[in-house]
Amino acid sequence: MNNTSLASIDTSATRGASMGRRLWALIGLGLLVFLAACSSAPAVGTLQVNITGLPTGVNANVKVTGAGFSQDLTTSTPLSGRAVGSYTVTAASVSSGGLSYIATVTGSPATVTANTTSTVNVAYAVDPASQGTLLVNVNGVPAGASANVSISGPNGFSQTVNASAILRGLVPGAYTITANNIPGAGTTANFTFGGTLTGSPANVTANTDTTATVTYAAITGSLAFGVTGLPAGANPTFTLTDNSGPNLGQKRILTSTATVANLPPIDYNLIGNPVRVSGTILDTVFIAPGDAEFSITAGEQLTLTADPMRYQQQRHSGALWVPNNDGAVQGLSAAQLSGAGGAVTPAGSVTQAGTNQAVVFDRNGRMYVSNSTTNSINIFPIQTISSPAPAPVTITGANTGLNAPIGMAFDSSGRLWVANTATGGAATGDSIVAFSPAQLSAGGNVTPVVTITGPSLFDPFGLAFDFDGNLWVSNSGGANVVRFASGQLETSGAKQAFGTLNSAAFNTPAGLAFNRQGNLWVANFLGNNLLEFTAVQLLEVEGSSRLLVPTTIGGFVRPRGLAFDNGGNLWLTRDSGVLNQISAANLAASGSPAPTTSFTGLGSFRGAGLAFNPTPSNLPIQNK
Repeated sequence: MNNTSLASIDTSATRGASMGRRLWALIGLGLLVFLAACSSAPAVGTLQVNITGLPTGVNANVKVTGAGFSQDLTTSTPLSGRAVGSYTVTAASVSSGGLSYIATVTGSPATVTANTTSTVNVAYAVDPASQGTLLVNVNGVPAGASANVSISGPNGFSQTVNASAILRGLVPGAYTITANNIPGAGTTANFTFGGTLTGSPANVTANTDTTATVTYAAITGSLAFGVTGLPAGANPTFTLTDNSGPNLGQKRILTSTATVANLPPIDYNLIGNPVRVSGTILDTVFIAPGDAEFSITAGEQLTLTADPMRYQQQRHSGALWVPNNDGAVQGLSAAQLSGAGGAVTPAGSVTQAGTNQAVVFDRNGRMYVSNSTTNSINIFPIQTISSPAPAPVTITGANTGLNAPIGMAFDSSGRLWVANTATGGAATGDSIVAFSPAQLSAGGNVTPVVTITGPSLFDPFGLAFDFDGNLWVSNSGGANVVRFASGQLETSGAKQAFGTLNSAAFNTPAGLAFNRQGNLWVANFLGNNLLEFTAVQLLEVEGSSRLLVPTTIGGFVRPRGLAFDNGGNLWLTRDSGVLNQISAANLAASGSPAPTTSFTGLGSFRGAGLAFNPTPSNLPIQNK
């Protein structure tokens, strides 16, 4: 190595060291520039303003000032990037819905420091000076009861109070007070109380007290009454009718004799409705002979001390009535019919001179008796047992078409049908006639509303309606039973029956009766027996003539009238003046059963009809 080479090496090393120094110098200079830049950026922070207490949708009125900054706020807002310094938050009052809201500011002035969050709270509340007060005074509420007063007002305000109350903090405006009716309590439990108002609507103003008054008083009365004369277990009903007031004629059906509450203060009429008491053989009807008229005042409990519902057994009711041709119609009571039979003295009797043929009853318990001697129908009105027997209303005269009337039956419209048994057949006047309810009430020489004649009638004797309202007629002279369809009964004329029931067993058929199964029983007078045709057999008769074989029960000399009781037992009168009962069990088999019970001492019978009053409800008899 020579000296030149060493010198070159020294020079290169010196140059490298110099460049490193320059690089570090540049880095240091940059750092100084960066630090200088950082030290010159402004210091900032965040101011959080929280606003509460205002109704939804209502804007606040808040202002933020400080450090050269100013901004209005309507809701809670974070104010970020605010210069370090002191900020003042102020809040003005706000009005909404008739009220004024004032604010309380906490945390103002607030100091904002670099890189931190400062908080100011603005809490709004209703200004009491913008609200009003309503005093609701409630009077007259009976002890133990509660008022029911409703208050409604601005902004959907609604509240109910049950006593006097002070309602504070109300929005100014009109408030409506409603006094709802309330029930009484304790000694006033049978009344309803209503309220009268003063001061409604109430005009509530800011920072004042307004008063409204509700005064309650009874607006109804009540009624108490008693009942006598009914057997134990009877369930009477009563009709209470408004005799004055806005609902004149309105009827209330009362189901007990307990106190009747909440009656408007008007005039009334009270009547006891007939009571039907069920029995094994027959029912009994009790009626209240009078009614009561009275007035009720508000807050009064009226007690009817005169006992207006003094029930008595209805005349003709609770008995089996049998006509005879010795001038009387006789009634046997339920107790007698349940007894041992034999010679009896009737429990009731209606005198009716002449040959009484049949007896029937309408829905109201009036008795109808056909008399072939006088060619009349005699109608006995309803009376109680204690009343004297009244004179009958009589239908008689040339216009009536009555000619030796015997059998009778009511249809569903209340018309009475009568069989005229003029001897000699249709050519001499055999017919069936009907009288309307109005004619039956008036009596006299009235013309029947329907008269049916024709070859189907030959000494018609007994009448009976089936469940469908078809009329069956026994022809004692024609040895058959004919059927007139219900539609044939609406117009007069000579008509062919819609079906004829024939049987080799017929020998002067007399009384007819349907049982609860719809089977037809015929008293076969000269055949000395009873004939039963089933409901199925009767269907064959519809619209045609049929020869049928009945079930026969023999051993009854000259049977005439038939009637079924509640228990399905059959009662029949015989020409010999004997009344027989055949039990339901004995009716179930053919043969010649002995009568279950027999009664004598009732005179001689020629009639076609005996009848229970009231009519058993399970039979097809139309007037039940």
